[in-house]
Amino acid sequence: MNALASSTYRLDDITEVDAAAMRGLFADVFGKPMSAAFRQWKYRPGAGHGIGVWQGDALVAHYGGVG
Repeated sequence: MNALASSTYRLDDITEVDAAAMRGLFADVFGKPMSAAFRQWKYRPGAGHGIGVWQGDALVAHYGGVG
């Protein structure tokens, strides 16, 4: 069994409900905030998609793109 399968991590889509967690992670990693307006523009329906890795209730990784 690999470490990921036996851990408390889960992979899930990032939705509007997760916006604050995603912006908080961005600020922690890059040392500056992402505005709510920019996040709404980048991940608006049909424009962008994000995937997150959660450990318990904490978002610990994010991968997102537009296109």
